[in-house]
Amino acid sequence: MAKTAMANRYAQHAKRASERKIFNAKQARRNLEKGINGTDKNIEKMIDLNSKFNGFKPNFKPKGG
Repeated sequence: MAKTAMANRYAQHAKRASERKIFNAKQARRNLEKGINGTDKNIEKMIDLNSKFNGFKPNFKPKGG
């Protein structure tokens, strides 16, 4: 998320912003190739955690009485 914010700020404020300077295609392809193998486990973990927290409701106390 921070990288996206930095890219947006650069794109808005640079005099001559180019796609090549904002977006690194080689790095994106490499991350995509690495992510395809690793994301399946993360999705399974998230589904498992969501099912465990299904009935959880915290008790919030309002401040100031």
